[in-house]
Amino acid sequence: MIIKLSILYVLSIYVVLLVHEWLHFILAKFFKYNAYIKRVGLYPFKVVYTNRNNPLDNLLISAISPLFLVIVGIILPLNYYTVILKVSCISNIFNLLPFTADGEIILLSIFQIFRRRNK
Repeated sequence: MIIKLSILYVLSIYVVLLVHEWLHFILAKFFKYNAYIKRVGLYPFKVVYTNRNNPLDNLLISAISPLFLVIVGIILPLNYYTVILKVSCISNIFNLLPFTADGEIILLSIFQIFRRRNK
């Protein structure tokens, strides 16, 4: 039983990470960015694309993954086998904070949108 739960734990975290980066990638491709996946440090991969200085695109690309996964985590039924997946999804709310990569891009994009509006 412990081995089964350990495998579920590792798979849950990996699946959430995979979906998180996949959503960034899909939305960047939707906006016609030349996005690609790169191996970086502790993470098995991350999405990289050239910034075209479009704050709305950057905001949407950065916010899509954490918001989607938090919603999935809230909707996902809670049981013995999904608790780790549910927690992993909901923990994506921390990616919205400005000290994370996604959160920093979201905050800077919001500032740029308001600054352009006030010119």
